[in-house]
Amino acid sequence: MSKLLTSLRAIIASPNNHFYRPYHRITVGKTLLASITLGLLVALSWPQPGSAAEWVAPVPGAEIEQKVIAEVIQKGTTSFWAIFEDPADISEASSISNWNDRGRYVHDRLTEAAASAQTSTLETLRNASLEFEPFWIINAVLVTGDFADLVFTATQPRVEKVLANEIFQVPEPLDSSVNSTGTNTSYPWNLEQINAPEVWSTYGATGDGILVANIDTGVAYTHAALQDQYQGNLGDGTWDHSYHWYDPTGTCGSSPCDNNNHGTHTMGSILGDDGGQNQIGVAPGAKWISAKGCGSSWCSSSHLLAAAQWMLAPTDSSGQNADPAKRPHVVNNSWGGGGGNSWYQSMVEAWVASGIFPVFSNGNSGPSCATSGSPGDYDISYSVGAFSESGSIASFSSRGNSSFGSIKPNISAPGVSVRSAIASGGYGSYSGTSMAAPHVAGAVALLWSGAPSLIGDIDTTREILDSSATDVSDMTCGGSATNNSVWGEGKLDVLAAIEIAPIGDTGVLTGVVTDSSNYTAIASASVQVEGAVSRLLTTDSDGVYSAQLPVGSYSIEISAYGYTTQTVDEITIDEDDTVSQDISLTETERFSISGYVRDSDGDAV
Repeated sequence: MSKLLTSLRAIIASPNNHFYRPYHRITVGKTLLASITLGLLVALSWPQPGSAAEWVAPVPGAEIEQKVIAEVIQKGTTSFWAIFEDPADISEASSISNWNDRGRYVHDRLTEAAASAQTSTLETLRNASLEFEPFWIINAVLVTGDFADLVFTATQPRVEKVLANEIFQVPEPLDSSVNSTGTNTSYPWNLEQINAPEVWSTYGATGDGILVANIDTGVAYTHAALQDQYQGNLGDGTWDHSYHWYDPTGTCGSSPCDNNNHGTHTMGSILGDDGGQNQIGVAPGAKWISAKGCGSSWCSSSHLLAAAQWMLAPTDSSGQNADPAKRPHVVNNSWGGGGGNSWYQSMVEAWVASGIFPVFSNGNSGPSCATSGSPGDYDISYSVGAFSESGSIASFSSRGNSSFGSIKPNISAPGVSVRSAIASGGYGSYSGTSMAAPHVAGAVALLWSGAPSLIGDIDTTREILDSSATDVSDMTCGGSATNNSVWGEGKLDVLAAIEIAPIGDTGVLTGVVTDSSNYTAIASASVQVEGAVSRLLTTDSDGVYSAQLPVGSYSIEISAYGYTTQTVDEITIDEDDTVSQDISLTETERFSISGYVRDSDGDAV
């Protein structure tokens, strides 16, 4: 055995042999003797580094990444990926206009391709009592086993490559501070910098009607700034986590949790709002779902791909009844590894084909050039760098060009001392491109809320974000004054973005909500607008509400605590017109109540 390991280590050490290719199929019992015999055959027959010798084997097998061989020698058993030939053709998906049909088309093509390629091998692996998990978002099967299992898997029909199951660290915030009970008396700097509050007040777009998601360390779903926006909140004090939460790590189980803070913080920056005291999110009117692709400190490619697959077709709590119609519009990914790794390329392509906008952090390996991380460095990914309140690029923000040739990041957003939610129920300020990416995810939610024709139109959305960004010239890593590998297209400006979005002909609906008895302004009243688009507006301290709306007919429902709800129908908005609709609400009858609170033993508490 020691000679076998020495021979195999020699193969692994060869600079010319990134992949190892087995040349014989195992057709009988999978035994240790078979493993040793095959390993010795390969080790003794492999050409030496620099040798001109060629070895043509009678029965070729799949290429095996040498990292897998190293792991199985070191650990005895390991998990590895069997990658199959013939990926699915999903190129026609973008031509499908219906959101549900588009998602179903992508899901069906991917699952059909996986079934066609994998069925025979899965039966063989099952008969051999191997531990495995099939995937369809990429045409692959995750197998766990020893060296004999590795070779056995590599020699199965249509297996093209065998790759390692990658594990890397959750990006740690580069600095952090915690204020568990603090509140915001004004909008935080990061929201002001990208002009999100002006989008809310001017256009009435808050992300309503848009479903966002993150793949991260989880989310504290009962956090005051996140619970109302959780898609699984039934509104009556109960929760439904089916189709809204998935945990392939097995850490949390059927209910969302976050054992790191990272995922709660990123979700808070996308849409967090506790009702006014802590407005921390870009798109507070959006809804969210989440998948825990990372543990407390580590992410593995198997968990990340399981989470990515669930995003494309969420399942119920038992993992069954996948429904692509329930997929999110935007997925934030504040995770990644070293650059130049194409492993997740098919995953991102499948999302984009289905209309999901893929936002990625660009990495925290700056200020050196060529430090952009994967998957953010893919051409198809939309990656985000980080800048500070002073307007300077963060020193840690990774820069391009990417290993795939494109300028990265695509855009930059606030990512230094960003205040958001943490899992304990409080708030903390973190730094990193992990904190910058959620601003772009929230910005897409605002854009798609304000201009619904953009939903699923990835290319046009990217063009709008790019062309509306504030240019910053820094060509130290290449590029131009308007698009360079330090800032990308520049600083995110969601107000400028929505101003050039295809909203169409618009007019303004405005009004004042007052108390009918004394005509004093009612602040924080809710004005639900329904019609050509849906908007949920909130009155300011003077009782004023206002929104820019596409032309068409609308109805509004006005409600406030302690007042009866009123509805106004048949409001018509014409092009460049302003319609004023003042509302007076009647105070509801009030009563005094009193009583005692006791425990189950009847004692006062």
